[in-house]
Amino acid sequence: MVYDGRMENIYVKNFDSWNLHKKSIHQNGVNKYYSQQEIWWCSLGTNIGFEEDGSGFVGERPVLIIRGFNRHNMFSSSIDDSA
Repeated sequence: MVYDGRMENIYVKNFDSWNLHKKSIHQNGVNKYYSQQEIWWCSLGTNIGFEEDGSGFVGERPVLIIRGFNRHNMFSSSIDDSA
């Protein structure tokens, strides 16, 4: 549970459903080819504490590709239109 200081705003994270979806992504995943400075929708899922969660059923958020290291690893930053 995440508590934001007010008793009426308690949010329970569903780690189990995200874990099932994550396994499906891993089994069915295809390597994507990306370049720096591109924006991709990525499944960020449900994270611990106050880390940025994805939204919707599949936990997706837009991310900016900052640097690609190889076809499996990249450095990215979650972006959002709310400031």
